[in-house]
Amino acid sequence: MNRDRQQEIAAESIAALKDAEERVRATDLQMRALFLQRLEALRALARWKKERGLPAEDRELEQRTLSELTPGVEEEAQRSFYLSFLQDVLTVGTRWQHYLMEGLRVAYSGVEGAFGHIAAMRIFPDGTKLPYPSFEDAYSAVEKGECDLAVLPIENSYAGEVGQVLDLMFSGNLHVNPQARLFHEERVQHGHGGQRDGGGRRSVCRGDRRCRDGTALRAAAAGS
Repeated sequence: MNRDRQQEIAAESIAALKDAEERVRATDLQMRALFLQRLEALRALARWKKERGLPAEDRELEQRTLSELTPGVEEEAQRSFYLSFLQDVLTVGTRWQHYLMEGLRVAYSGVEGAFGHIAAMRIFPDGTKLPYPSFEDAYSAVEKGECDLAVLPIENSYAGEVGQVLDLMFSGNLHVNPQARLFHEERVQHGHGGQRDGGGRRSVCRGDRRCRDGTALRAAAAGS
């Protein structure tokens, strides 16, 4: 094969790649428009449910949607992927209705007044904060749809990186949103449980965590 023919084949290959990428991009734009259209329809549905005191989740409707739409995909492999895609769409739709009806649900590890709670308050001041006993439990709450996102520490100036949270970030299914750097400025005593400083303010040290004045905490919000 001569050099000119090789260059021609290479050019055709690149053109085919660009064409495929453009078609994917065009489809993504259409899906975005349809996604926003679906959210607006769900907004009206959420309003109707809230007025009548009904829950956001409707398992019967979800199952009916899955059973009605999935058989329309003829190829077996594609049907499996479409089923997974549709389940994700329905889950996001339910979470959107939860948000509209009840507000953003934010999971954190610890108790009120602890670093996790402070981070959640700073990053999402209007959200409903829900405490969990461990980082893994807070992370799992988002995966199971109990919460919309979790605020977890990834590093502090005293102990360094938080290994358990980093493991969850790399092995879990959630996406990490922009990080926030926080400073805990209260005077905190070593020990277990809640303590009060000289000014009567409540602060918390849990387990073997060491606390001190001016500890910097870098937190990340993880959501699906």
